[in-house]
Amino acid sequence: MYDMECEHGGNIYKYRNPNDILDFSVNVNPYGIPQPVKAAIYKSTDLCVRYPDIYATQLRKELSKTYKINSNLFFCGNGASEIFYRISLALKPKNALIIAPTFSEYEKSLFNVDCNIIYYTLREEYNFNLQNDFIEYLTDNIDICILCNPNNPTGCVIEPQLMQKIIKICNKKNIKLLIDECFIDFIIDEDKY
Repeated sequence: MYDMECEHGGNIYKYRNPNDILDFSVNVNPYGIPQPVKAAIYKSTDLCVRYPDIYATQLRKELSKTYKINSNLFFCGNGASEIFYRISLALKPKNALIIAPTFSEYEKSLFNVDCNIIYYTLREEYNFNLQNDFIEYLTDNIDICILCNPNNPTGCVIEPQLMQKIIKICNKKNIKLLIDECFIDFIIDEDKY
């Protein structure tokens, strides 16, 4: 087992002046809440007297309109971590493949359903970039493969050609492939990816 010491979100509160810290361990706006968002929050305070719609009906309806996809094909969560746990609970994989180091919630969500985890260790000599030999780990006994792109905490992006190979092999071997791109907006050269 790979010991991932990082937790979800940096513990900025252990420092004397947490407001002076830019926390890159979470994908939040370092400039604070934009004024239009503050105004929308203020206008919706009357809705805080009841629980939110657990099915996110209105949001899924709007997503359906925007992307021209049936609203039943969307599910929403309160952050990506909740979604990882829901996927693990829904699929109950027996064997999973993840890279190390990576976001600790993948491992935790898989352990939650007694899943055996196979680790592909990123190597310093390759600047912690995923290598082509990762393909060899996509064996017939793998039920799910989880990749973070760009990876958290390394920030490395999977080369598009390698990603295409991974997708093709997972499809061929009926391996569920979860690609977490929560930090994709931090990529500078958007045309390349």
